[in-house]
Amino acid sequence: MNRTEKELINIAHQWLQQGFTVYFITVLDTWGSSPRPAGSIAVVRQDGWLHGSVSGGCVEEDLIVRLCSSRADDRFPMQWEYGSGADSRVSLPCGAVLNLFVERLQDPLHFWPLTSSLENSDSEPAPVLCRQVSKVSGQVQWLKPGTDQSSTDQSSKDFIHSEHYIQKSFATGWRLVLFGNSPVAQCLARFAQEMDYETYIVDPRPAYGDRGCLSVRNFSIAMPDDFVRMQASHDRTAYVTLSHDARVDDMALMEALTTDAFYIAALGSRRTQAARIERLRILGLTEAQISRLCAPAGLAIGSKTPEEIAVSILAEFIQKKNTVSLNINLQQAVCV
Repeated sequence: MNRTEKELINIAHQWLQQGFTVYFITVLDTWGSSPRPAGSIAVVRQDGWLHGSVSGGCVEEDLIVRLCSSRADDRFPMQWEYGSGADSRVSLPCGAVLNLFVERLQDPLHFWPLTSSLENSDSEPAPVLCRQVSKVSGQVQWLKPGTDQSSTDQSSKDFIHSEHYIQKSFATGWRLVLFGNSPVAQCLARFAQEMDYETYIVDPRPAYGDRGCLSVRNFSIAMPDDFVRMQASHDRTAYVTLSHDARVDDMALMEALTTDAFYIAALGSRRTQAARIERLRILGLTEAQISRLCAPAGLAIGSKTPEEIAVSILAEFIQKKNTVSLNINLQQAVCV
Protein backbone atom coordinates (compact mmCIF):
# COMPACT_ATOMS: atom_id res chain seq x y z
CA MET A 1 0.00 0.00 0.00
CA ASN A 2 1.63 3.22 -1.12
CA ARG A 3 1.52 6.65 0.47
CA THR A 4 -1.13 7.93 -1.96
CA GLU A 5 -3.54 5.11 -1.12
CA LYS A 6 -3.02 5.62 2.61
CA GLU A 7 -3.85 9.31 2.23
CA LEU A 8 -6.91 8.49 0.13
CA ILE A 9 -8.28 6.01 2.67
CA ASN A 10 -7.67 8.40 5.56
CA ILE A 11 -9.38 11.26 3.72
CA ALA A 12 -12.39 9.08 2.80
CA HIS A 13 -12.59 7.95 6.43
CA GLN A 14 -12.55 11.57 7.64
CA TRP A 15 -15.28 12.58 5.17
CA LEU A 16 -17.53 9.74 6.32
CA GLN A 17 -16.87 10.66 9.96
CA GLN A 18 -17.94 14.23 9.14
CA GLY A 19 -21.26 12.98 7.77
CA PHE A 20 -20.59 13.24 4.03
CA THR A 21 -21.63 10.66 1.47
CA VAL A 22 -18.52 9.32 -0.29
CA TYR A 23 -18.33 7.65 -3.69
CA PHE A 24 -15.59 5.03 -3.93
CA ILE A 25 -14.43 4.38 -7.51
CA THR A 26 -12.26 1.43 -8.59
CA VAL A 27 -10.77 0.77 -12.02
CA LEU A 28 -12.00 -2.71 -12.96
CA ASP A 29 -10.49 -3.10 -16.43
CA THR A 30 -8.67 -1.09 -19.05
CA TRP A 31 -8.20 -1.69 -22.76
CA GLY A 32 -5.65 0.11 -24.88
CA SER A 33 -3.39 2.83 -23.56
CA SER A 34 -4.52 3.74 -20.05
CA PRO A 35 -2.53 5.80 -17.53
CA ARG A 36 -4.01 4.06 -14.47
CA PRO A 37 -3.97 0.27 -14.02
CA ALA A 38 -6.79 -1.97 -12.80
CA GLY A 39 -7.19 -1.62 -9.05
CA SER A 40 -6.56 2.13 -9.02
CA ILE A 41 -8.95 3.99 -6.74
CA ALA A 42 -10.41 7.44 -6.22
CA VAL A 43 -13.00 8.98 -3.89
CA VAL A 44 -15.48 11.76 -4.56
CA ARG A 45 -17.30 13.62 -1.79
CA GLN A 46 -20.98 14.45 -2.30
CA ASP A 47 -20.14 18.13 -2.87
CA GLY A 48 -17.58 17.42 -5.59
CA TRP A 49 -14.25 17.14 -3.78
CA LEU A 50 -12.02 14.53 -5.45
CA HIS A 51 -9.00 12.63 -4.15
CA GLY A 52 -7.07 10.09 -6.21
CA SER A 53 -7.44 9.38 -9.92
CA VAL A 54 -8.76 6.70 -12.25
CA SER A 55 -7.45 8.17 -15.51
CA GLY A 56 -5.03 10.81 -16.69
CA GLY A 57 -7.71 13.43 -16.00
CA CYS A 58 -9.93 12.50 -18.95
CA VAL A 59 -12.98 11.32 -17.00
CA GLU A 60 -12.73 12.78 -13.50
CA GLU A 61 -14.71 15.93 -14.30
CA ASP A 62 -17.56 13.91 -15.80
CA LEU A 63 -17.46 11.54 -12.83
CA ILE A 64 -17.89 14.41 -10.39
CA VAL A 65 -20.84 15.83 -12.36
CA ARG A 66 -22.59 12.45 -12.55
CA LEU A 67 -22.04 11.59 -8.91
CA CYS A 68 -23.02 14.98 -7.51
CA SER A 69 -26.24 14.87 -9.51
CA SER A 70 -27.15 11.34 -8.42
CA ARG A 71 -30.35 10.88 -6.42
CA ALA A 72 -30.88 9.14 -3.11
CA ASP A 73 -32.92 6.41 -4.81
CA ASP A 74 -30.22 5.60 -7.40
CA ARG A 75 -29.03 2.05 -6.96
CA PHE A 76 -25.35 1.49 -6.28
CA PRO A 77 -22.95 -0.12 -6.93
CA MET A 78 -22.79 0.66 -10.64
CA GLN A 79 -20.37 -0.10 -13.45
CA TRP A 80 -19.59 2.79 -15.79
CA GLU A 81 -17.63 2.54 -19.01
CA TYR A 82 -15.74 5.35 -20.72
CA GLY A 83 -14.26 5.47 -24.20
CA SER A 84 -16.28 2.63 -25.75
CA GLY A 85 -17.50 4.56 -28.81
CA ALA A 86 -20.72 6.31 -29.73
CA ASP A 87 -22.41 5.57 -26.40
CA SER A 88 -19.53 6.88 -24.34
CA ARG A 89 -20.04 10.14 -22.46
CA VAL A 90 -16.34 10.95 -22.72
CA SER A 91 -14.01 10.04 -25.57
CA LEU A 92 -10.57 9.23 -24.23
CA PRO A 93 -7.85 10.93 -26.30
CA CYS A 94 -5.51 7.97 -25.81
CA GLY A 95 -8.07 5.66 -27.44
CA ALA A 96 -8.44 3.57 -24.29
CA VAL A 97 -11.55 2.01 -22.76
CA LEU A 98 -12.06 2.31 -19.02
CA ASN A 99 -14.43 0.18 -16.92
CA LEU A 100 -15.17 1.63 -13.47
CA PHE A 101 -16.92 0.22 -10.39
CA VAL A 102 -18.70 2.92 -8.38
CA GLU A 103 -19.92 2.52 -4.79
CA ARG A 104 -21.83 4.92 -2.57
CA LEU A 105 -20.63 4.87 1.05
CA GLN A 106 -22.38 6.44 4.04
CA ASP A 107 -21.38 4.40 7.09
CA PRO A 108 -18.99 6.50 9.25
CA LEU A 109 -17.22 3.30 10.34
CA HIS A 110 -16.83 1.84 6.85
CA PHE A 111 -13.04 2.20 6.72
CA TRP A 112 -12.46 1.70 10.45
CA PRO A 113 -11.09 -1.88 10.12
CA LEU A 114 -8.43 -0.63 7.73
CA THR A 115 -7.53 2.71 9.29
CA SER A 116 -7.18 1.15 12.74
CA SER A 117 -4.92 -1.63 11.45
CA LEU A 118 -2.72 0.83 9.52
CA GLU A 119 -1.66 2.49 12.74
CA ASN A 120 0.58 -0.47 13.61
CA SER A 121 1.37 -1.92 10.18
CA ASP A 122 4.98 -0.79 9.66
CA SER A 123 6.48 -4.26 10.14
CA GLU A 124 3.61 -6.46 8.96
CA PRO A 125 4.92 -9.20 6.66
CA ALA A 126 1.60 -9.43 4.78
CA PRO A 127 -1.20 -7.17 3.56
CA VAL A 128 -3.09 -5.40 6.28
CA LEU A 129 -6.56 -6.32 5.02
CA CYS A 130 -8.40 -7.30 1.85
CA ARG A 131 -11.56 -5.40 0.93
CA GLN A 132 -14.03 -7.68 -0.87
CA VAL A 133 -17.15 -6.20 -2.47
CA SER A 134 -20.11 -7.95 -4.07
CA LYS A 135 -20.70 -6.55 -7.55
CA VAL A 136 -24.45 -7.14 -7.15
CA SER A 137 -25.32 -6.10 -3.61
CA GLY A 138 -22.36 -3.86 -2.77
CA GLN A 139 -21.87 -5.74 0.50
CA VAL A 140 -18.35 -5.26 1.81
CA GLN A 141 -16.24 -7.71 3.80
CA TRP A 142 -12.84 -7.00 5.30
CA LEU A 143 -10.82 -10.20 5.07
CA LYS A 144 -7.54 -11.12 6.67
CA PRO A 145 -4.99 -12.71 4.31
CA GLY A 146 -5.07 -16.49 4.45
CA THR A 147 -8.79 -16.83 5.23
CA ASP A 148 -10.79 -19.18 3.04
CA GLN A 149 -12.55 -16.29 1.31
CA SER A 150 -9.44 -14.38 0.35
CA SER A 151 -7.60 -15.28 -2.82
CA THR A 152 -4.40 -17.31 -2.82
CA ASP A 153 -1.24 -15.52 -1.69
CA GLN A 154 -2.74 -12.08 -1.26
CA SER A 155 0.64 -10.83 -0.05
CA SER A 156 1.66 -10.46 -3.67
CA LYS A 157 -1.64 -9.88 -5.47
CA ASP A 158 -3.20 -6.48 -4.84
CA PHE A 159 -6.33 -6.61 -6.98
CA ILE A 160 -8.58 -9.24 -8.51
CA HIS A 161 -12.15 -9.28 -9.75
CA SER A 162 -14.47 -12.00 -10.95
CA GLU A 163 -18.04 -12.13 -12.19
CA HIS A 164 -19.40 -11.75 -8.66
CA TYR A 165 -16.98 -9.69 -6.61
CA ILE A 166 -13.92 -7.46 -6.58
CA GLN A 167 -11.15 -7.72 -4.03
CA LYS A 168 -8.40 -5.21 -3.32
CA SER A 169 -5.57 -5.98 -0.95
CA PHE A 170 -4.17 -3.05 1.02
CA ALA A 171 -0.67 -4.42 1.41
CA THR A 172 2.50 -3.24 3.04
CA GLY A 173 4.65 -1.18 0.72
CA TRP A 174 7.85 -2.17 -1.03
CA ARG A 175 10.87 -1.94 1.26
CA LEU A 176 14.49 -1.28 0.25
CA VAL A 177 17.24 -1.84 2.81
CA LEU A 178 20.76 -0.61 1.98
CA PHE A 179 23.83 -1.77 3.87
CA GLY A 180 26.76 0.65 3.90
CA ASN A 181 26.29 4.41 4.05
CA SER A 182 28.16 5.24 0.84
CA PRO A 183 27.53 8.03 -1.73
CA VAL A 184 25.71 5.41 -3.83
CA ALA A 185 23.52 4.53 -0.85
CA GLN A 186 22.63 8.18 -0.27
CA CYS A 187 21.70 8.69 -3.93
CA LEU A 188 19.74 5.44 -4.02
CA ALA A 189 17.88 6.30 -0.82
CA ARG A 190 16.92 9.70 -2.16
CA PHE A 191 15.64 8.28 -5.47
CA ALA A 192 13.79 5.42 -3.77
CA GLN A 193 12.02 7.71 -1.33
CA GLU A 194 10.87 9.92 -4.20
CA MET A 195 9.24 6.80 -5.67
CA ASP A 196 7.49 6.06 -2.37
CA TYR A 197 9.54 3.00 -1.39
CA GLU A 198 10.15 2.51 2.32
CA THR A 199 13.92 2.96 2.52
CA TYR A 200 16.53 2.23 5.19
CA ILE A 201 20.31 2.57 5.42
CA VAL A 202 22.13 0.32 7.89
CA ASP A 203 25.75 0.99 8.87
CA PRO A 204 27.26 0.25 12.29
CA ARG A 205 30.58 1.97 11.53
CA PRO A 206 31.01 5.21 13.57
CA ALA A 207 32.62 7.08 10.67
CA TYR A 208 29.55 6.60 8.47
CA GLY A 209 26.87 8.06 10.71
CA ASP A 210 25.65 10.92 8.49
CA ARG A 211 21.97 10.15 7.81
CA GLY A 212 21.73 12.47 4.81
CA CYS A 213 18.16 12.51 3.51
CA LEU A 214 16.92 9.83 5.93
CA SER A 215 15.04 10.29 9.19
CA VAL A 216 16.29 8.85 12.48
CA ARG A 217 13.75 6.02 12.10
CA ASN A 218 15.16 5.02 8.69
CA PHE A 219 18.85 5.00 9.63
CA SER A 220 20.23 2.23 11.79
CA ILE A 221 23.60 1.60 13.42
CA ALA A 222 22.64 -1.99 14.26
CA MET A 223 24.79 -4.86 13.09
CA PRO A 224 23.54 -5.88 9.63
CA ASP A 225 22.64 -9.47 10.54
CA ASP A 226 20.80 -8.26 13.64
CA PHE A 227 18.84 -5.72 11.59
CA VAL A 228 17.65 -8.37 9.12
CA ARG A 229 16.58 -10.68 11.94
CA MET A 230 14.73 -7.91 13.80
CA GLN A 231 12.78 -6.28 11.00
CA ALA A 232 10.35 -9.06 9.93
CA SER A 233 11.33 -9.46 6.29
CA HIS A 234 8.57 -10.15 3.79
CA ASP A 235 8.27 -10.77 0.05
CA ARG A 236 8.15 -7.04 -0.68
CA THR A 237 11.58 -6.51 0.89
CA ALA A 238 14.84 -5.92 -1.01
CA TYR A 239 18.38 -5.96 0.41
CA VAL A 240 21.40 -4.35 -1.28
CA THR A 241 24.95 -4.29 0.13
CA LEU A 242 27.03 -1.26 -0.84
CA SER A 243 29.81 -0.89 1.72
CA HIS A 244 32.67 -2.79 0.00
CA ASP A 245 33.45 -3.93 3.55
CA ALA A 246 33.07 -7.68 4.07
CA ARG A 247 32.35 -7.15 7.76
CA VAL A 248 29.19 -5.27 6.77
CA ASP A 249 28.20 -6.86 3.47
CA ASP A 250 28.78 -10.53 4.34
CA MET A 251 26.93 -10.35 7.63
CA ALA A 252 23.94 -8.73 5.90
CA LEU A 253 23.91 -11.29 3.09
CA MET A 254 24.31 -14.20 5.49
CA GLU A 255 20.89 -13.40 6.95
CA ALA A 256 19.20 -11.81 3.93
CA LEU A 257 19.69 -14.87 1.73
CA THR A 258 17.69 -16.98 4.20
CA THR A 259 14.62 -14.69 3.99
CA ASP A 260 11.87 -14.52 1.37
CA ALA A 261 13.02 -11.08 0.12
CA PHE A 262 12.32 -10.72 -3.61
CA TYR A 263 15.61 -8.96 -4.46
CA ILE A 264 19.02 -9.38 -2.83
CA ALA A 265 22.01 -7.72 -4.49
CA ALA A 266 25.62 -6.77 -3.82
CA LEU A 267 27.71 -4.04 -5.39
CA GLY A 268 31.19 -4.94 -6.62
CA SER A 269 33.19 -6.31 -9.51
CA ARG A 270 32.93 -9.87 -10.83
CA ARG A 271 36.23 -10.70 -9.10
CA THR A 272 34.81 -9.35 -5.84
CA GLN A 273 31.71 -11.44 -6.38
CA ALA A 274 33.71 -14.65 -6.82
CA ALA A 275 35.52 -14.06 -3.53
CA ARG A 276 32.24 -13.17 -1.84
CA ILE A 277 30.63 -16.44 -2.91
CA GLU A 278 33.49 -18.42 -1.36
CA ARG A 279 33.08 -16.55 1.92
CA LEU A 280 29.32 -17.18 1.93
CA ARG A 281 29.95 -20.90 1.47
CA ILE A 282 32.29 -20.85 4.45
CA LEU A 283 29.55 -19.09 6.45
CA GLY A 284 27.30 -22.09 5.78
CA LEU A 285 24.95 -20.84 3.06
CA THR A 286 23.70 -23.41 0.57
CA GLU A 287 24.20 -23.17 -3.19
CA ALA A 288 20.47 -22.55 -3.62
CA GLN A 289 20.61 -19.61 -1.23
CA ILE A 290 23.74 -18.16 -2.83
CA SER A 291 22.18 -18.45 -6.30
CA ARG A 292 19.56 -15.87 -5.27
CA LEU A 293 22.20 -13.15 -5.05
CA CYS A 294 22.19 -10.59 -7.88
CA ALA A 295 25.76 -9.43 -8.33
CA PRO A 296 27.19 -7.19 -9.51
CA ALA A 297 24.14 -5.17 -8.49
CA GLY A 298 22.33 -3.08 -11.08
CA LEU A 299 21.54 -3.20 -14.77
CA ALA A 300 24.51 -2.99 -17.14
CA ILE A 301 24.11 0.57 -18.42
CA GLY A 302 27.77 1.61 -18.18
CA SER A 303 27.20 3.64 -15.03
CA LYS A 304 30.19 5.29 -13.35
CA THR A 305 29.04 8.04 -10.98
CA PRO A 306 27.19 7.41 -7.70
CA GLU A 307 24.02 8.82 -9.27
CA GLU A 308 24.24 6.58 -12.33
CA ILE A 309 25.05 3.49 -10.25
CA ALA A 310 22.06 4.28 -8.03
CA VAL A 311 19.84 4.54 -11.11
CA SER A 312 21.06 1.17 -12.41
CA ILE A 313 20.37 -0.55 -9.07
CA LEU A 314 16.96 1.07 -8.69
CA ALA A 315 16.09 0.02 -12.25
CA GLU A 316 16.98 -3.59 -11.45
CA PHE A 317 14.97 -3.38 -8.22
CA ILE A 318 11.93 -2.15 -10.19
CA GLN A 319 12.44 -4.80 -12.86
CA LYS A 320 12.48 -7.57 -10.24
CA LYS A 321 9.52 -6.07 -8.38
CA ASN A 322 7.36 -5.85 -11.47
CA THR A 323 8.38 -9.29 -12.73
CA VAL A 324 7.53 -10.89 -9.40
CA SER A 325 4.15 -9.12 -9.30
CA LEU A 326 3.34 -10.01 -12.91
CA ASN A 327 4.21 -13.69 -12.54
CA ILE A 328 2.10 -14.10 -9.41
CA ASN A 329 -0.78 -12.12 -10.88
CA LEU A 330 -0.85 -14.31 -13.99
CA GLN A 331 -0.82 -17.48 -11.88
CA GLN A 332 -3.69 -16.21 -9.75
CA ALA A 333 -5.69 -15.05 -12.77
CA VAL A 334 -5.95 -18.72 -13.75
CA CYS A 335 -7.18 -19.66 -10.27
CA VAL A 336 -9.84 -16.98 -9.89
